[in-house]
Amino acid sequence: MEIARAQAGWLHRWAGLLDLPASTVSDARAHHGYIQIDPINGCGRMHELIERNRVAGYREGDRMWHLQGGDPPLAAEARVAFEHHLPSTGSLVAFGLDAWPHPLAAMGARPNRTSAWSDRLSPRQNPLGDWIRRK
Repeated sequence: MEIARAQAGWLHRWAGLLDLPASTVSDARAHHGYIQIDPINGCGRMHELIERNRVAGYREGDRMWHLQGGDPPLAAEARVAFEHHLPSTGSLVAFGLDAWPHPLAAMGARPNRTSAWSDRLSPRQNPLGDWIRRK
């Protein structure tokens, strides 16, 4: 398929929510599928920088409120999204609840692996773990 440069530019801006921001954090997450979370705050947390420009009226902390609620946190049945670590990318992301079935198989298989998951060290890490435990 071929499209004109102007159409391609519009499509890129639409896909990134740059011309018309989403009205809620939930809408932005649904539009993008997920939002990567980065708790390190150099000049702003990654998810805050992404959503500040894509959600109308976004304020710092809205992503965490969306995921966990305030004080007290939301009960599990009241939540609309969840955080999940993607080991293959090293990323922490926020997904909507509709994505929950997808990571279940991977999470169930992790305890059976010889890796750093589920309080296990990899075969390469075991000697270092033994040394630390002796100290």
